[in-house]
Amino acid sequence: MSTILEYFSKGYQNLRELQQSEDYVSLNASIHTIVFYTLILTVVLEVWSLPTLQLLWNKQPNGRELYAKALFWNIFNQYALAIPLYSVVGTFMTRNDDYHYYHDNNAMIRNLVEVVWILGGHAVGYYHVHKAFHLSPKWYKYHKFHHRFNSYVPPSAANAVEPVEYILAYLLPFVVTLALWPPFFTPKIHRHNVSMATLVISVLNLLVHTPKLEQKYLVASTTTSNNNNNNNNNNNSWTRWFVSTEDHLNHHRKLKCHYASPTFNVDNIVDDVKDAWSSATLK
Repeated sequence: MSTILEYFSKGYQNLRELQQSEDYVSLNASIHTIVFYTLILTVVLEVWSLPTLQLLWNKQPNGRELYAKALFWNIFNQYALAIPLYSVVGTFMTRNDDYHYYHDNNAMIRNLVEVVWILGGHAVGYYHVHKAFHLSPKWYKYHKFHHRFNSYVPPSAANAVEPVEYILAYLLPFVVTLALWPPFFTPKIHRHNVSMATLVISVLNLLVHTPKLEQKYLVASTTTSNNNNNNNNNNNSWTRWFVSTEDHLNHHRKLKCHYASPTFNVDNIVDDVKDAWSSATLK
């Protein structure tokens, strides 16, 4: 028993030392800033989406209670889960070499590659975990709360998920992507690039849950199609490789489609790769 107590005591002491380190403090401040501005943007988009909120409150069964829970999970997930994990993982799995970030001649290319690596890795990881939630009844119970927002989806639904889903689908892909970074390119990904990718994902996650953007997208898409006399114009363009608000809100309505979110449309990319492979093998 004393050995166990000593083990936990030493672990707690190491954690306290880590929390006082310069790297941890810096990362903690960075993710706090990202979370703060994410919540500010959430509020702005919620106000903009007031008609959707009113429908949720008045027409969805127990809509007001559901919305209160959504707000709670927004705060809890980001402050109790995202900030501590980001700070600890970032301390060990990122670099903070200002020379390489700011002054190297190839810094811009390297930074772009690192950001795209994180965005792509997170997209693939989220896609597979999200799809697994839907295909397995045992796992869907952890995802079910998020899909109580089906007819009326406010921006706050973006982070309105239970902790198991938040850890596995939102946070774990970041960790795996950092771990899989090829060290021959740079030893580790720069923490500024991790912050940049995190901010991009956070913002886009809110935008794909904003109904008014779907309406604007549909109007623009219809106009473009009419001008070109081709109703499939948008589906044949490079934009199909990115998740739109329409894609994700259709997922909320239909459940069994559009698993990718919120950056690269892995569903369409996989389909296009399969089609290209089939065409190549037939020649």
